[in-house]
Amino acid sequence: MASWPAYTLSSGAKMPAIGLGTWFGDNVIHPQSFYDDILTAAIDAGYRHFDGAFLYGNEKEIGKSMQKIFASGKVKREDIFWTSKCPSSLQKPERLRYALEKTLERLQFTYLDMYLLHWPVQNTPTDFPANCNAKKGADGKSIIDTSFTIKDTWAEMEKLVAEGKVKAIGVSNWTLPLLKDLLSHAKIPPAVNQYESHPYLPQPSLLAFCHAHNILPTAYSPLGQGASGLLTDPAVVAVATAHGCTPAQVLISWGVARGCSVIPRTSSVTRVKDNFVMVELTKDEVETIAKVTTRARYGDPFEKWGHDLFGREFE
Repeated sequence: MASWPAYTLSSGAKMPAIGLGTWFGDNVIHPQSFYDDILTAAIDAGYRHFDGAFLYGNEKEIGKSMQKIFASGKVKREDIFWTSKCPSSLQKPERLRYALEKTLERLQFTYLDMYLLHWPVQNTPTDFPANCNAKKGADGKSIIDTSFTIKDTWAEMEKLVAEGKVKAIGVSNWTLPLLKDLLSHAKIPPAVNQYESHPYLPQPSLLAFCHAHNILPTAYSPLGQGASGLLTDPAVVAVATAHGCTPAQVLISWGVARGCSVIPRTSSVTRVKDNFVMVELTKDEVETIAKVTTRARYGDPFEKWGHDLFGREFE
């Protein structure tokens, strides 16, 4: 069985190509045993890269599970590449520091390998720090905090690197124009841009820009979401049939073949293991899947916040 590569980031750190996404659904409460089982299964399968976020609301439970795993001797903290994300409502410098400290406290870690700005919007918290969700106005839109700029936020992110609290910094859901703006003032350029990427949302221009500027693209929702059709798409199924593997394995391998790190998520211990199996796709198979013409975006916060971050374009 082929093994997954690791990418060398602009920071010099190594990020494993495949990570486990740890968002397991909005408003879903899982018992501690769920996290124990899913994370232990991931470690046993070979995952060493994990992706979390303040907003996922499960970092405390995950931290308990990871401490059990470390105590078992299966792996050490330094064997793991851990990413977390600062929510849009906590991007003001002093709030950002609060968000990071809470994440470290809940995970019981002394540092993060990667820290990302979760969304490119400066929301106002409802009641900081009691309620860090985005505050909404009478029009239903989230209220933008204009008292600071992304330049201020990024300068604070750079301080966290200097202090050793995070090893590398990056962004999530940043568009090409936003990346260009960030690079115009960043002293430490973003090492990663995590965004939705799959055959229905390939975004070749954004992918090419990231590669050209030594920003590693990290693909979330590589399998789509729910009944998206990706797992039953004829082009994907044909390749899976040819290899005697699952469509999910094809989609994950396709993302890596494009030069992305990929963070599939699942609540199934069985699928956690299955998703870690690499399929060596041919160049023709990669190109065939790339020619799929269906277009869809599954992670758009427009309805939640009322702000159109991506426009209606898919490329």
